[in-house]
Amino acid sequence: MFWSSKVQSSDSEEKQAVELRNEKKVVDQLKKASKTAEKCLEALLRQQLYIEILEKAHFYISDGLENADLQSLADSMSQKIKGERK
Repeated sequence: MFWSSKVQSSDSEEKQAVELRNEKKVVDQLKKASKTAEKCLEALLRQQLYIEILEKAHFYISDGLENADLQSLADSMSQKIKGERK
């Protein structure tokens, strides 16, 4: 939604698709998802949500989003998954 959407350029001469990449919005949405997952009462479901968030974070990192907050969020999700296993 905030990362790989394409819109038509505002140039009237050249009608090209321009990619929208809003790093701040992506990181904010993943942080919001993390906070929501923490509120989940069932341990198994919470772990599944952490894994889903971690997968999304790795997707954005591999797609070129270089943000320290995103990397720390991914590390946090990894730690939470390991903590849930015990």
